[in-house]
Amino acid sequence: MFSDTFYGTAITSIPENLFAGIRGAPADSMFARTFYNAALTEIPADLFSGIQGAPAERMFDRTFSDTAITEIPADLFAGIRGAPAEYMFADTFYGAAITSIPANLFGTLNGDGAPNMFERTFYNCANLTTVDGPLFSGTITPAGGMFRSTFNNTALTEIPADLFSGIQGAPAESMFTGTFMGTAITEIPDGLFAGIQGAPASSMFNETFRGCSRLQSIPENLFAGIQGAPASSMFYDTFSQCTQLQSIPADLFAGIQGAPASYMFYDTFSSTAITEIPADLFAGIQGAPANYMFDSTFQNCTQLQNIPADLFAGIQGAPANSMFYDTFSNCTSLTGPSARTNGQYLYEIWPYVINDMNTYSNATGLSDYDQIPDDWK
Repeated sequence: MFSDTFYGTAITSIPENLFAGIRGAPADSMFARTFYNAALTEIPADLFSGIQGAPAERMFDRTFSDTAITEIPADLFAGIRGAPAEYMFADTFYGAAITSIPANLFGTLNGDGAPNMFERTFYNCANLTTVDGPLFSGTITPAGGMFRSTFNNTALTEIPADLFSGIQGAPAESMFTGTFMGTAITEIPDGLFAGIQGAPASSMFNETFRGCSRLQSIPENLFAGIQGAPASSMFYDTFSQCTQLQSIPADLFAGIQGAPASYMFYDTFSSTAITEIPADLFAGIQGAPANYMFDSTFQNCTQLQNIPADLFAGIQGAPANSMFYDTFSNCTSLTGPSARTNGQYLYEIWPYVINDMNTYSNATGLSDYDQIPDDWK
């Protein structure tokens, strides 16, 4: 109804009663890009007060994106009640000048989650530092891509422990892809994903904390509710480029039990400051190798000192394409032996590999580096 109405205009304010005559249930894309890239500096508290009913697809897609608004009224979406709709808040405040998000901004939502419902909602809000408590007071089940890049590339310094307290259910594909990527957080609260309980989903934590250069630690129970067999790309790039991250909790993946999946730990801890790897970090991974399963997992961890014996003890069977590709490449501080299982080097267990793996490229301090086959370095 109002798609693109004031898109790119020089208006600086909105009359409080602008949509006073619009009453009833939402419609698809009804306010898509309405004020996108306008010169706005504030939003009236009752702007959408007449809109009462169940959410509609893309209803607030880019509504206030790239504006100069600094504050979001606490009850802006109070009339929107019920089960979420796809892309309903996609890019709503993308690139806006807001500095904080009021608690329970989406508190009236309840029911089955919808794919991509909060995709990039606050993406690139360079001044955003604070979220005031939980976003939801209702209960919402996970859905694919629901928090894709929601807070990506913001100045967020702290994550409320109850931020996702209303999200309850089994993991969904790509649900936290890039959610906090590139933020200024220094820690992750205990129980952040406590409501997520069930078997892994593919790409579920893809790039979730990637590039959080101030992050220093990971809580031990962060993924405690994730229980079941590995899924493809499940921890793809999750903590990569967290350049101040120094340690990995011993039981971080304790609930992951089963046969390897492709790309399951691709780049997970690459370019971090970790100095050691817990001996049983992958103890639950048991079965035949999968393609690229540990591709670049610890690549560029230049402060890593050694590789614990039997780190990959559960992996048994015929080799898979690039299964240890770049796993420890550029780990220039490594000493002692390369990875072994029951005293046998990986390259002895799998003397014939599919493609060059570069597993130990530039890890010249390893005691057996000279005898490592060229395909492995």
